[in-house]
Amino acid sequence: MKHKNRLMVFAAAALFVSALAGPRAVYAASLKTITPMSDGYDEIVDVNLPYHAIRVVKDGKYGVINENGELTAPLDFAYIGEFAEGVAAATADGVLWGYIDNTGDFAIPADYDDARPFSDGLAVVEKDGLYGAIDINGDERIKFEFEEIGDAGQGLYPAESGGKWGYINRAGDTALPFLYDGAEVFSEGFAAVEENGLWGIINKAGAAVSDFEFSYAGEFINGLAEVEKDGQTGVVNKYGDVAIPYETGAAETAAQADSENIRVFYVNDMAGIADADDNIIAPAIFEGAAVFDDKYLALSKEGEYGLYEIVDAGGDLSFEKPKNQDLTIAMDGAYIAFDQPPLIVNGRAFAPAKQLCGSIGAELVYDENFTYIKITRGDTEIAFYIGSREAYVNGVPYKLDENVEIINGRTYVPVKFLTENLGITPEWDGDTKTVTLVMPYN
Repeated sequence: MKHKNRLMVFAAAALFVSALAGPRAVYAASLKTITPMSDGYDEIVDVNLPYHAIRVVKDGKYGVINENGELTAPLDFAYIGEFAEGVAAATADGVLWGYIDNTGDFAIPADYDDARPFSDGLAVVEKDGLYGAIDINGDERIKFEFEEIGDAGQGLYPAESGGKWGYINRAGDTALPFLYDGAEVFSEGFAAVEENGLWGIINKAGAAVSDFEFSYAGEFINGLAEVEKDGQTGVVNKYGDVAIPYETGAAETAAQADSENIRVFYVNDMAGIADADDNIIAPAIFEGAAVFDDKYLALSKEGEYGLYEIVDAGGDLSFEKPKNQDLTIAMDGAYIAFDQPPLIVNGRAFAPAKQLCGSIGAELVYDENFTYIKITRGDTEIAFYIGSREAYVNGVPYKLDENVEIINGRTYVPVKFLTENLGITPEWDGDTKTVTLVMPYN
């Protein structure tokens, strides 16, 4: 049996899911939009800010955006792996693999049949049916002579040679002999290995510290490993002693005990976000939700994901209705948060352009003399002339009902004219004085 390389349920995962029993008050944080749902991403894979790399998927293709929601690596890849040490394993055609930077350029050419993330300066790759390892320059460091190499742990790699598994060091030399039918990564001085269809635990000297009695055993994290025995899942310590009894959901219970501060909850199969004290950050109105680094939320409606940053102040979305405003603007179940309130001018809704554009995924540009602004979304460009009723949509002139004006340093634009020309449907509720923007999902 080959190295399984299987994620444990309580590994350092981005997402913690809990069926919370009635989260309570609305949390005070607001959200800053990084990329709205209307951008049409099928998945937000992860957030890796040290490398300014957020992996996204659209129409089955992978790309990379930065923390401003700008696409830095085109959606041209069959797969992009996790970024580590500045690069990510990637394949454009699904056949040959190399390593790209966050702009999508290949830093190491796509010459390999398989490629794993870099760790401590080395990456495991496959070529012509055999595995070895390369450094960040693409130079060979472990010879291509192994049938499989697993993930590095504490300077050792589980590796397969001649149908048996053992451990090699960073030079490819044998550290523990090839005696096993399967092998897991070393962590905290211990690893799970398989003999005759059952798994046990060894130390770095190769000595068994538990009986071979498990149908599977995983990686150790905080002194505990997930194991399977007699069709049930449990958690054991480094010597194979049961820490959590064998029963359905036992390992998930361990995960919950060591959870992060922000988590997903469900109500009637709809997902929301709450903090550790069960205060609601986002209500359960979304088809899908994920949490990254206790700070970023991926939320989906109509099968499309947006990415949002949790902020204490200055966000552009809030799930608590703004107070003391004559007009509110909502989208995707949240309210757009303005630093100056929207206004009703002679029966027409006007709102500050900067925050409105940020929420709907439109680009806003001022000319250097502040005589006009240009707002672009997709193939549509709208120009508003400040202090005037003059507007242009892709060069076609229009006359507005009211002037576009700068009020207290904010440029107010007509909500209905702007959104409708960008393909967004504004719906007016006269009772609550709310404009709800219905986004054009793909």
